[in-house]
Amino acid sequence: MGVVYLQENNAEQAVKFLTLSTKNNDLEAYIKLAQLYKNGILVEKDEERAYQFYKKACQLQDPDSCAEVSNFIKLKEKAKQTLQENEKLNQEAENRC
Repeated sequence: MGVVYLQENNAEQAVKFLTLSTKNNDLEAYIKLAQLYKNGILVEKDEERAYQFYKKACQLQDPDSCAEVSNFIKLKEKAKQTLQENEKLNQEAENRC
């Protein structure tokens, strides 16, 4: 039912029924919700929610979702590393002044 609402661009009903489908461990519902939130389609983009839906789909043995989880983790680690490097550079610049 959620997919029908997706085709009609009815975001509220699509998300409602896809979310209900996740209660039954519906793999396709997890994947669709992850895609919606990852790409900001019909809903506000929310990478953390997308990650959580992909993570659950991965636990249900979907290899593409597992790849998405891996990519999210790598991106988070890279962002953290970049932040730490920027903080270090800022500290060094302050010490020179």
